[in-house]
This record gives sequence, structure tokens and C-alpha cells, in this order.
Amino acid sequence: MDLLPSDGLLDEEQAFAGADDLSANKIRSTVNATRYLAIGGLLINGLALTYAFLNLFSMMGVSPTQRYIGNRIIGTAIFVIIFLSANLGFCLLLYQYSSNLQRFLQEKNSQTLRDFFERQKVFWTVMGLAVIISLVLYLMSFLLLRWS
Repeated sequence: MDLLPSDGLLDEEQAFAGADDLSANKIRSTVNATRYLAIGGLLINGLALTYAFLNLFSMMGVSPTQRYIGNRIIGTAIFVIIFLSANLGFCLLLYQYSSNLQRFLQEKNSQTLRDFFERQKVFWTVMGLAVIISLVLYLMSFLLLRWS
């Protein structure tokens, strides 16, 4: 069954063909779960990011005799801040994804469905790039540790 007509617009009857109450309830539970995950992730990452910034600022006063250790700690803190900032971005994308899905369930028109699929595409593209970057960083760190 082809959901996309030749003009590229979704026909609302085709978009909702085969959708029953059980499917709608499962989608609603998915919306709630993703929204809770996104909000929880925002709160936890926000608190962790605040804590990392506070630790970074408290480490600025390291004495010159501990400069080497202080520089390593500051470098680690900056990496943690970058990592947590990326996690905040992922949580925001997840929240937008769930909001578009909820709006689609409320309005049930082709434009909101299109917006939902666009947000889903952006979310999974960003997550895929993040996984690839993480794998490359893990490989690089493994190789650097192995040869050092």
C-alpha cells in the first residue's frame, strides 16, 4: 500500500488506514514514555552540567606545584562539559520528537504527520552521527593507550 501519492502529499484517509484504538493507545504510551525520558534527561544532564561547571571553576585555583594534575583535571572537566552538553541536545531532540508525535495524535492531519517524520529523521540522523563519533573516539583512545 503506497502512502505517498504522486504529488508527495499524504492523503488523510491513507495516513490513518488501518489505525485502530489499540494502535493509538500504544502510540500515546510511547509519547508519554519519550516525554518522561526527555524531561528526566534534561533535568539530570542539566544538574550534572551545573556540577561540572562548578567543579571546573573551583579547579581554576590549583597551585603551581599541582599544575600537571590540575591541567589533566581541567581537560577532563571540559570533556565532561562537552559530553553533557551533547546529551542535553539529544534530550531536546527527543522532547521535540515526542511533542510532534503528540500533536499528530491530537490534530490527525497530514502536515503534523509530515512534521513528526521530519523530526524523527533529524533525531535519528543526529543519534547516528553521535554513535559514529563515539566509536571513532573510543577507537582512537584505545589505540593511543595501547601504543603509549
